[in-house]
Amino acid sequence: MERKRVNEVAPPGWEGTVKAMKKHKDISNPWALAWSMKNKGYKSHKTKDGHNKSEFNMNFAEWLKNFK
Repeated sequence: MERKRVNEVAPPGWEGTVKAMKKHKDISNPWALAWSMKNKGYKSHKTKDGHNKSEFNMNFAEWLKNFK
């Protein structure tokens, strides 16, 4: 029996979330979980490098405040 080869691709904008999911041993397929969550209307809360989006925005706002 031949097995099909499947590419493991995160939904657009969910790369950081999948990266964070990979660190959890309970999650056997983070790509499938991310696609399922996206299809149900969930939003990603991680940037591509795995940081929280809210932290990134807050840090950028602080940087911008100090830049002036």
